[in-house]
Amino acid sequence: MSYFFRFKSLLIFFLVCSGNVFSQDLQALGNDKLSHENVLTHGMGYENQRYSTLKSINAVNVKRLVPIWSHNLNNARGSESQPIIYNGVMFVTTYTTTVAIDALSGKQLWKVDLNFPADIAKTVCCGLVNRGVAIFGGKVFRGTVDAHIVAYDAATGREVWKYKASDRVGKAITSAPMIANGVLITGIAGGEFGTRGFLDGLDPETGQRLWRRYTAAGKDEKGGDTWLGDSAQTGGSTTWMTGVYDKDLDLVYWGVGQPSPWKPTERVGLDVSSFDNLYSNSVIAIRPRSGEIVWHRQFTPNDPLDYDATEVGMLVDMKVGGENKKCCCRQIETAFSMSWIVLTGIC
Repeated sequence: MSYFFRFKSLLIFFLVCSGNVFSQDLQALGNDKLSHENVLTHGMGYENQRYSTLKSINAVNVKRLVPIWSHNLNNARGSESQPIIYNGVMFVTTYTTTVAIDALSGKQLWKVDLNFPADIAKTVCCGLVNRGVAIFGGKVFRGTVDAHIVAYDAATGREVWKYKASDRVGKAITSAPMIANGVLITGIAGGEFGTRGFLDGLDPETGQRLWRRYTAAGKDEKGGDTWLGDSAQTGGSTTWMTGVYDKDLDLVYWGVGQPSPWKPTERVGLDVSSFDNLYSNSVIAIRPRSGEIVWHRQFTPNDPLDYDATEVGMLVDMKVGGENKKCCCRQIETAFSMSWIVLTGIC
């Protein structure tokens, strides 16, 4: 066999193996909380508990931890990215970069830069940040502060596809996307700029949008009668934090921010008791394949004080009335801690 054909065969073998090394399936994502080698989901498991069962590091020996390596992300803005780790590779983001790092040595494997206008900070609230990637099927996915989702080949950093969620000034994606039942789900930020919140469901293979669910309900939608006139079109209710997913019930729970503008008479008129401004300041339970809202729970109707409810909390098993129930627990900005049964939304 000639040198050329041997080289070609080795190249094909490398590419095939690289694809397998960086391929993930839904079962791996669903079992993330049980994994001792990988961190595949935002929250170290769909339940968002960020809890590890590893015993090697404990209260006795934790004082002996010392730095082994460091990697400069060259980022003067906030660093809020939760690392995703798969097969020894760590994926970290800033608002302008996506970086793959060897988790043992700290060596940079690849890096992709994003470029934005110098004045981008004027139209992004609140801070130029990115909270991390999702990983699935050999790709990593991230949002951008100019409201795109980008898919990269996990092995090389090559851009596979790019999806524009909105071209309206003031909309941004700062949260990590989620993969639920084979659908990539992303929220949107920008409630302070008179935007209208939504969730998008995308095909992770192609970037094609499968559905959109507005979280400020329009006139022709359920909940549309809770807004004054057409005020939902600029009603905020954005979705700038990542939700949680119950794979047994096939329900995604996502938090929704405050209504816009903050002055309530602009969206409820003088009769504040008649307009709840759904689905602002709520948790909504949706079907990942369709975006259908199964139930919602609103915490602060027609909110005038920015009591947004974007942080969903975590899924836990607990006793309710003497019976074992799966619940979602969270603390809301009114300083209350709340739990509700995930199947129905009842507290």
